[in-house]
Amino acid sequence: MLVNRKLDVDGSDGMDVIRSAFACDNLSGMPFMLVFNYDDAQNQAVAAGARPGFGKAELGDPDVVLQLAATLGVNRCDTNQ
Repeated sequence: MLVNRKLDVDGSDGMDVIRSAFACDNLSGMPFMLVFNYDDAQNQAVAAGARPGFGKAELGDPDVVLQLAATLGVNRCDTNQ
């Protein structure tokens, strides 16, 4: 699940979503990734149990596509599509 650092609806903190998810037994196995450009927030997300995420500035980067494919367990990913 991709989580923005700040949620669009009410501006609440996406880190709270990640922390709450890992406190819930039926969501704790789901892969979460923070979408934010700054390393400090990414490090906090990983410390809370999320997978390493990426920033919006990196969208379209073939490495991000591969990172998402690996997180989702996709064996082969054609980044030319």
